[in-house]
Amino acid sequence: MYKSNNVYSSICWEYPLQTRIPAKKRNKRQTKRTSFNDETKKTSIVSVYAYYGAIILFFAGLLFFITISISKAAIAEPPTVSNSFEIPFDVDSNNLLLEDLATLYKEEKKDSSDTQSIENKVTRPISFTKQRVLNNESLKKLAKRYGLKPDTIILANGLKRPSDLKTGDIVIIPNQDGRLINVKANDSIYKISERYGVSWKKIVDCNNLSDINIKSGMKLFIPDSQMTKYESEKFYQIKPKQTVPVRRAVKSTDSLRKNITTSGIFSWPIKGAITSSYGLRSDPINGVKDFHTGLDIRGAMNTPVKAPSDGNVAFAGWSNVYGNFILIKHDNNIVTMYGHLNKINVKKGENVKRGSTIGFVGSTGRSTGPHLHFEVLKNNKRDNPLKYLSMEK
Repeated sequence: MYKSNNVYSSICWEYPLQTRIPAKKRNKRQTKRTSFNDETKKTSIVSVYAYYGAIILFFAGLLFFITISISKAAIAEPPTVSNSFEIPFDVDSNNLLLEDLATLYKEEKKDSSDTQSIENKVTRPISFTKQRVLNNESLKKLAKRYGLKPDTIILANGLKRPSDLKTGDIVIIPNQDGRLINVKANDSIYKISERYGVSWKKIVDCNNLSDINIKSGMKLFIPDSQMTKYESEKFYQIKPKQTVPVRRAVKSTDSLRKNITTSGIFSWPIKGAITSSYGLRSDPINGVKDFHTGLDIRGAMNTPVKAPSDGNVAFAGWSNVYGNFILIKHDNNIVTMYGHLNKINVKKGENVKRGSTIGFVGSTGRSTGPHLHFEVLKNNKRDNPLKYLSMEK
């Protein structure tokens, strides 16, 4: 009988079956794996969107910055013209650009304290009341009673002298300072604006005009207009200083010629005393100290103004400051200017001879009375006219 081997009998010859994962756990692991993959995909998609979004925002910001810069540059104020006066030259031909010179004369600014400051005030429509002059009431007291300047009472009522205002008289009282004028033939709102140095818009608003068309015979109120020195002297019968005789004027001119080398190439445009010389002075209208760029030579209204030398008329026209004025170009890059003329007797481009009449003395523009404003410009800059005028008038 066969006996079992005790050595091997205790050995189990069957291999153990591999342990299987329950279905629930297996499904749970698969779910975790799927969700992990989904989250990874979502994260990568978000990263891509964020990347491209940042690029888009960067370029949008850059475009916005460029747009703002261009807008600011477009609305920026143009550079202001310098107060210093120089005549532009054509470097290539070394000839004066006289058109630009005429423009500079026309656009030269007035003092800040002059009539331009009026533009900042509010324009009120004009209205008038009639009032009776009280017993022994002076012009000054009457004006003070209504908060006006004496000039306004004088100009609004056409008074010729202080004695014209009498007790019991009925006078017109405006509600603001200014003058009342009659529109003349060939007058326009622009001419009147330039004549009195007041904005045409202000005149239109003050007079409640529906348009800028005005007719001869109309009455217009010019706001803030005051009497000139000439009108004031005439009203108060103040005698102007006596005109210095020719001999004395020459002597006075000699004293002004100290330390000046004169060439004497020009004759005098008019004969008369020098009322204001070249250099620093107190402005006759506002009293502010400024630089006078020429000579003021006294002359009666409509005195003929003569060309001091042969030349060509570079400009003949109007400026708010100089009124009717003329520019004449001479040899050696010299230009002469004649301001405040009552009438102009030449045209642009006309050749003139020494001693020919180019215009007539007046008081147009920013002026206190009849005189000639005479300037000399050499090589692009103003110079003292006495350097170029002859000793004899």
